[in-house]
Amino acid sequence: LDALANINFKTRTVNDIHKKLTIIRVGTSGAIWAEVQVGSMVTSAYGIGLDNLLHFYEPAHHLNEVGLLQQFKHYLVQALPVEPYVAAANAALLQQITLDYQGITLTAPGFYAPQGRELRAKTKFTTETLTHLSDFKYDQLRILNFEMETAGIYGLANLLGHRALSCNVILANRILGQFASNPAEAVERLIMRVLEQIQVID
Repeated sequence: LDALANINFKTRTVNDIHKKLTIIRVGTSGAIWAEVQVGSMVTSAYGIGLDNLLHFYEPAHHLNEVGLLQQFKHYLVQALPVEPYVAAANAALLQQITLDYQGITLTAPGFYAPQGRELRAKTKFTTETLTHLSDFKYDQLRILNFEMETAGIYGLANLLGHRALSCNVILANRILGQFASNPAEAVERLIMRVLEQIQVID
């Protein structure tokens, strides 16, 4: 998206004037805090990346991101084979789009073991780990949910001068073992709720 907006493909040079994009992710995720009900909607104030995407870019952390990262690393009592990173949502978008919950989102590099799902191969991310993470709090914000995109989107948007926000509908509560009975309807409600609110975005 940034290349389409800010690079001249004919000359293969970066445009002198950079366009600032507004990127809103509308997606699904699973809750890891018991109080977050299935079917509810979450905006992510921060994404904590358990993937390695942002480690390939020169860091440009803000103080609030550094504080969260340090506290999160200290809180992890179980060693995981990851070096987490933190990226924040655009503050203006976060204020303008309001859903049921606002919190911190964990961005995993995969759907199964990286999110504590176990089929045949044993995962290091146990139910006890998820429960422990659900108690984590930073600046009155809790880790509410798991998915696979938010931290990367936030990190790249911040590095490239764009503004981004991630909005998720909860299709499962991983702590309680509850699942949405009609996922398509839940996603449709989130889409409509976000569309109603982005009409007034500057």
